[in-house]
Formats: sequence, C-alpha cells, structure tokens
Amino acid sequence: MFKYRNLTEIHKQICEIYEKNRKRVVRSISGEIPDEDSKQTELLSFIPVHGGAGSSTMAAACALYLAKQNKVLYMNFEQRSSEKVFFENNCQKGLSDIIYAFKSRYTESGLCEIIRNSINPDVKQTAYSEVMCINGYKNIIDCTSINDEIIEKLFEILKNQFDYRYIIIDADYIVGNIIKKIIFKSDKLICTSCGSDIANIKHLELNRYLDVIKRESMDNFPKKYLIFNQYYGMESEYSAAEDMEIIARLARYRSDGEKRLSSQSIIDEILSKNIFELLK
Repeated sequence: MFKYRNLTEIHKQICEIYEKNRKRVVRSISGEIPDEDSKQTELLSFIPVHGGAGSSTMAAACALYLAKQNKVLYMNFEQRSSEKVFFENNCQKGLSDIIYAFKSRYTESGLCEIIRNSINPDVKQTAYSEVMCINGYKNIIDCTSINDEIIEKLFEILKNQFDYRYIIIDADYIVGNIIKKIIFKSDKLICTSCGSDIANIKHLELNRYLDVIKRESMDNFPKKYLIFNQYYGMESEYSAAEDMEIIARLARYRSDGEKRLSSQSIIDEILSKNIFELLK
C-alpha cells in the first residue's frame, strides 16, 4: 500500500486484485456446470514480438481450437484489424460502436445490450467450431477514442454478464496505457516470435517493458507464454525467452512448388499440431 499516494489509488488496486481472483463459474458448450473452481472466464491475449510474427494467425487458431469444447469470444484490438482474414459474420456493429456507447455514458444495461448486439457467430470456419466474434475498428481513427478505463469496464462486463469460457484478444504491441491495461487484465499473455537474431533483440526489449510494468502490481500479472513461429532456431532464443513457457516451435510452412500457402492452409496446419492444449 505504501507504493500508492492516495486512497483512490489504493482502492483501485484492491478492486483489480479482487476482480482478478474472483471465481466465476461458466457453462461449457454441453450446458454442464463444471465443479472445479478453476472454470472461470479466462482472458488470453496475443501480442507480437515483432512485425510479421504471425500473432494474429495464432490468436485465430487458438480461438478455433478452444471453441471445440468451450464457448469462446474473439476480439481484435489491432489498429488495422485483420480478423476478416480468418473470420466472417453478418454483423454491422463492432468495437467502434462499443466505444461510442461508452463515450455516450450509457447505463450498464445499455452497454450490455450494445455489446450483445455486436457479438455474432463466425460463418467462415464452421468446419472446426463456432467462434463468437466482435468486429474490430471500422476506421483506424476509432482506435484513438479508446482508453484504459473503457477497456477495463468492457472486460468487466464481458466476464460478469456473459458466459464465455475464454476471451481471445488479438492486440498490437504499442507501448502505452492501452496495451498495459490489456496485459494486466489478462490471465495469460502469449507472445509470438520467429526466433531470429533481430527478433530476439526485440524480444529482450519487450521483456524489459514487461519487467517495468510488472512492478506496479506483482500479484496481478498474467502468466507468460511464447510461440516460435516460422522458427529460425537461433541460439539467442534461450536468453530472449527468459521466464516465458514455450508452447511450440513451428517450422516454416511448406507449399507446393511456387504456390504460396493461403491463410486458411496455415490455420489448418497449426490446428493439426494441437499446440494450444497447454493454454486450457
């Protein structure tokens, strides 16, 4: 408590710790209520260590994998969202509409209704499972309207008023209050890197950032995981990984002759390896 300057900050930290550790039982797809205390809604956030790491692909594949047996919600917080590469729905609403509702000071019941109307099932990946989606920003300028308070309240409503077992977040790694709030509200943080020398240097910078913000709340920090995607196999990977648990090392994807693999083919290949079992 001596870290904080006034009662408001102390109260905020206590509420965050309470919310983080509060047990909330959710229903599985079969409708059965799990007995274990661990079956609360979990928020899994995916961020890239560097550009082109494939973090969005991993987030989409993870959502599809977990949705085989659980209710899953996928959200994209990227400034230039890429969810339409992986998912499709007929909903015209999305994250931009939700932000507008928060800015307009809707009541909580009104916010819940806007959020509920923004959630729609994916109709593209039905061969695997049904993932519920909230569309990303309609325009890149909309990302300047969101703030950490909106993110905190949005996640609180999704956890308290909805019955998803997992909420998958696909986000940019852009240092600021937005990514910091997403990290602190997450139960698990999954980073994606190719493991090259340049990527490992950038990974060390990411580790320094995580170490700095972790000092703000040691008890409220997510468990960290790492996926090596299109893996280079450099020796410097071990120092970069630090205390992250490595989920998988995926080799560069093969194609037939000169033909480039489609995003769908890559998703198929990733899902065939069952690498996300560790995140359950």
